[in-house]
Amino acid sequence: MKLEIVCSWCGAKIGEKECDVFNESLPRITHSICKKCRTKVLDDVKQSDESQRKDAIPLINERRN
Repeated sequence: MKLEIVCSWCGAKIGEKECDVFNESLPRITHSICKKCRTKVLDDVKQSDESQRKDAIPLINERRN
């Protein structure tokens, strides 16, 4: 039996996957992420990380004798 692979973000059809064991009462769809959405998500995460670093208070090591 074949499952249709669909992007969870945009809904685009990515491909199909063979499945040996499958519950017939479930839909014949599985989810992943397409290349376009993956790139966008990773860019968003990178920008978010950079933004958090700009707002972070720098750590200062204080030495006491």
